[in-house]
Amino acid sequence: MKVVRSLYSAINLALLNNDILRSTNLYLKSFLDLHKGSISNINFRWTGKSFKDLDISVDIVPVVEPTKWLPKTINLHNTLMNQLHLEPNYYVVFKTPASEVFRDWNTLLRISTADVRADIIRSMSPSKRKGYILVKALHKSEYFPTVWDKDDDDEPSVEYLTTYMLKSCFLFELEKYLDQYNSNEHSPVEPDVDSSTAWAYRITRRMLFCVENQSMPVFFLLL
Repeated sequence: MKVVRSLYSAINLALLNNDILRSTNLYLKSFLDLHKGSISNINFRWTGKSFKDLDISVDIVPVVEPTKWLPKTINLHNTLMNQLHLEPNYYVVFKTPASEVFRDWNTLLRISTADVRADIIRSMSPSKRKGYILVKALHKSEYFPTVWDKDDDDEPSVEYLTTYMLKSCFLFELEKYLDQYNSNEHSPVEPDVDSSTAWAYRITRRMLFCVENQSMPVFFLLL
């Protein structure tokens, strides 16, 4: 993507300007990858009083905001969105390169619902958000198991359960929770049922269910 590479080149040149990084605590570790032509990131290191050696990664995602265009298979007007009264914001991004799967990956575009997912999570109560954060922390600590691809006849590949999968499980559990809450005529929820640990368990339980069934639906996709 020539446009993306030109954008990345301009950002890298700006970062080379000493006036951009005036802070004596922030150091640039790596620039944007000009050869990637898709989503890339800039890496910094922060050395402050509270955080002596903190790595910071900033994703740079060029997007196109379409007007009144959305594939029929994408559903941004589901029950969860309607009940929370959220706007169905979405973008089109250049597909992350995967040359082993797509030869002409730079001709593909992808629908991004990242802003919608973020709006949903922000609208939830602190206990629900903390439950998701707890599961993410466990995931990063590598307490989660590995997944073996049994379809490969040669050496099986190992993949970790991704945070995208965790977030999908969280969205499905939120939708289920709101449906149950409305069906009970807004009856009060027991504190233990709505605690952060309870929500962490709900997310993990749904993930286990998907692993056992070898299938995970996409939340915003019509089946």
